[in-house]
Amino acid sequence: MPVNWPLTLRVLSVLCAIGVIITALFGFAATIVKDFPAGFIINMYLVLFSVMIIIGELRVRALMNRFQFLQTFLGRGIFYIFVGTICFMYPSIGNIVVGVVITANGAIHIFHFIIQSDAVKQEAQELREKGYVDTGLGKAVQSRVAKETKDQLKTQWLNKPHEEVP
Repeated sequence: MPVNWPLTLRVLSVLCAIGVIITALFGFAATIVKDFPAGFIINMYLVLFSVMIIIGELRVRALMNRFQFLQTFLGRGIFYIFVGTICFMYPSIGNIVVGVVITANGAIHIFHFIIQSDAVKQEAQELREKGYVDTGLGKAVQSRVAKETKDQLKTQWLNKPHEEVP
């Protein structure tokens, strides 16, 4: 049975990002005693970048338009290697394991770009045709957030006392 590399890499990327968030949260506690504020700032960046990875893998177009490098295997690969190297700043077992796995994930992304796998070609085709890479899940998340925001604004506007116009 052939491996569905795009799905496998997407799941691995999300799991890596969750792992980075968990190790960063433990890192917050460790850096309060030692290496404050630098360690705190590094862990904040790790959390921010991990959230970007998760949202990028969901293919939420609002993020993809602002960070277009997340739309390609090469861009994601380089970004994952970057995040992985940041994990090695404060070596602990968790940071090293997550750093190695996310760096390897980035290397696999770059490898797929180099060999021009079918997934890379399909992604490039979507970028040429639509201008972005899309998935049903990202579209669903984006429409749900838009609907909830609209409903929330509508409720706030209706509950707000309005001045009467003469």
